[in-house]
Amino acid sequence: MLETILGYGQMISLFAVFIIMEGVISAKTVSPWPGLIFAFGMIAFSVFMGIAFDDIHFFGYMMVPTALCFVAYFVTRWNRRKNIEKGLHYNEDGLIEEEMNDMKRF
Repeated sequence: MLETILGYGQMISLFAVFIIMEGVISAKTVSPWPGLIFAFGMIAFSVFMGIAFDDIHFFGYMMVPTALCFVAYFVTRWNRRKNIEKGLHYNEDGLIEEEMNDMKRF
């Protein structure tokens, strides 16, 4: 019983890391493709694992973090587009220059 709970905890932690990575990748890049490559890689991984385990339930379980990666991608790209429309400028590292200037003062 404890091993099962720990296994699910490890899987949820891994999914959280994937979703955070997706947000960081898609927020920092000028091009939208790196974030999409990661999300489509998650789809390929989900399909592969569903076929390998021959279980449709496992495939459905694997599609949850994939869907969350797409949500993170579209939210971060939308926020980036809105910030650019507001006139905020990004540096080459993908960080907002005004925020960097505020941090340098401290």
